[in-house]
Amino acid sequence: MKKLRRWSKGSLYSFILRNFIVIILIVVGLYQGQNVLCDKVIHYVMIHRYGPRIWEQEEWPNEAYLLIVRVTNLFMLLFLILFVLIILYSSLRMRKRLVDPIRNLDYAIEHFASKADEGQIETFPEVGIREIDHIRNSFTHMVQRLKESEDESRRLEQDRQKMLADISHDLKTPITVIQGYSQALYDGIVDAKTQKKYLQTMVYKSEMLAELVNSFYEFSKLEHPQFSLNLEKGDVCEYFREYLAVKYEELETAGFELIAELPEEQVPCEFDHAQLKRVFENMIANSLKHNSSGTMLFANMTVKDEDVILRLGDDGVGIPDSIRAKIFEPFVVGDEARTSGNGTGLGMAISRRIIEEHGGTITLLPKGSYRMTTCYEIRLRYAGKASV
Repeated sequence: MKKLRRWSKGSLYSFILRNFIVIILIVVGLYQGQNVLCDKVIHYVMIHRYGPRIWEQEEWPNEAYLLIVRVTNLFMLLFLILFVLIILYSSLRMRKRLVDPIRNLDYAIEHFASKADEGQIETFPEVGIREIDHIRNSFTHMVQRLKESEDESRRLEQDRQKMLADISHDLKTPITVIQGYSQALYDGIVDAKTQKKYLQTMVYKSEMLAELVNSFYEFSKLEHPQFSLNLEKGDVCEYFREYLAVKYEELETAGFELIAELPEEQVPCEFDHAQLKRVFENMIANSLKHNSSGTMLFANMTVKDEDVILRLGDDGVGIPDSIRAKIFEPFVVGDEARTSGNGTGLGMAISRRIIEEHGGTITLLPKGSYRMTTCYEIRLRYAGKASV
């Protein structure tokens, strides 16, 4: 597409009016100038042909009148030629300023669908006329929004297909084991000791299935448009402290150490008690599941400006670098082959959705933050200094 010259800003009305005034002034000036010049030429020709005393004669020869008419007609013809040239120049200038940008816009709109499918979005520079530039900017913005929407739709479709594939894989693995073991038990081809081992495996795999189905149900429920939180104003610090106190015995039994740094004062916040507990459970469950005894868990809460900041982490094995950037996406697990059966990969996706419904954020901090290999940071809205 031909690149257009940039002009100073102005409205379409002012552009047309300005050009019209310029044309009128040029035509008037040209007309006045040609009259003066015509008079001088006639004066010169008459003196040259008839002598300087011609102006003192009361009657002129017919040839003198014809000469004046011819000279006048010649100047009128020259004036008309110049007038036409001025109109042509003005028309070309108007076309360059108005018609070409409109044609470019029309071309961009007409070929938008085909170009968008090819991933090529054409734009053209501003032309300096406010109305046309406004249309151009609106069209460009629309194209960008449509492109972003199309990219997002494509990404969501890919995520949906991946999710279905992951669900199918995660369901198929334990079901296959249960089917095989149950068939062996039914056929009576295993001894009593092996039967007990098979039954234990079947119970474990059925628990995995139940966990996967429950996690997928919770995730689907959170994604539903009609889902809403049961927000209540309360002291989130005291709630967090009570949760950790209840969890302390379980952690101690598993051989985990807990260090909590919580403020003594109240921290008012609006939150859904049950859903926030689910977030805490998901993070601590990950620490217990992926680390051995002797691991230290870290819990911290601070208030900064308008945010309540909660941090939960551990100094265990840490999250593999390959999945750190996508840890909050559905069905992300440490085992890329998804053969370990160590979790559904939905826990952190559910946690992010819950925190986002609270109007907050959850992030995975860099390794080494607060001397932890894994540390999550949750930010919720602070509800002010009023007592709760």
